[in-house]
Formats: sequence, structure tokens, C-alpha cells
Amino acid sequence: MHALRASHLELSRWPLLDIVWIFSAALLGSLLLSGLVQRIDSRRLVS
Repeated sequence: MHALRASHLELSRWPLLDIVWIFSAALLGSLLLSGLVQRIDSRRLVS
């Protein structure tokens, strides 16, 4: 979230849309990171 705000990738004119945008971007980022960890972790050490 901090990276999006620090890069000025925010919608400051529309606060509600900004909340949805930041939440969606953070959720997508965490899902991508989770998928990457699952591909790398073949022994399932990280659950």
C-alpha cells in the first residue's frame, strides 16, 4: 500500500474509489506472491 501511495498511484479526488483501488491492488499483489511461493516451495514447507 505504501508503494502505491508513494508512487502517487492514488485517486485522491474520489476517496471511496481510492479505497477500493488500494484494497484491490494489495489483494492482487498478495495473491500473486502466494502463487509464486507455492510454485517455488515444492516440499510444502510454507503452508
